[in-house]
Amino acid sequence: MKSKHRLVWMKWHAYLACFFLPLALLYTLTGTLYMLDIHGGNRDEIQIELTHVQHWPENEMAAYQLASERLPDIYGNISGKYFRFDGGHSWYSFNREVLLLTEKKTLEIHVHGLWKKLIMIHKGHAHIGFWLVGIALGFSLLFSLLSGVVLAYSNPRYRPFANRCMALGSLLLLILYLAPIHQSAL
Repeated sequence: MKSKHRLVWMKWHAYLACFFLPLALLYTLTGTLYMLDIHGGNRDEIQIELTHVQHWPENEMAAYQLASERLPDIYGNISGKYFRFDGGHSWYSFNREVLLLTEKKTLEIHVHGLWKKLIMIHKGHAHIGFWLVGIALGFSLLFSLLSGVVLAYSNPRYRPFANRCMALGSLLLLILYLAPIHQSAL
């Protein structure tokens, strides 16, 4: 590779690294916290008793209607991804979770705290902007790794060591994939 082309690769590598470093740090920190089972907490939790409800809804629309009627105005409309589970209904979003719990006969609002919101970004529950930037980060990381490989293979002095590193990385991936290690609780 000519030195002019190598300089272009290095510039793009450097600029993308500078641009994506804050997001990479966020994803590294939140991923590490999540793997250590630190999910963050709620800033506020509100419980509203619904003991007078005669017929508990079975489907999303009926549950949404009941929860919306009882949700205090300060929380706005119910939004987020809907989940049905044995104990009731849930609408989960970046800022909060609204739960309609059949067994407890309550409507609960869990307002997420800062750490939980950061975990939500990592898990893809934030708005579409974080999705798009996260995908761009993935492609940037791929470009960064590929540019490192291109630079390593463009210099004959580095090729033998680059080959050994590539083989070692591939072998480690294969060993980890095939290893009969079961995940255990920490």
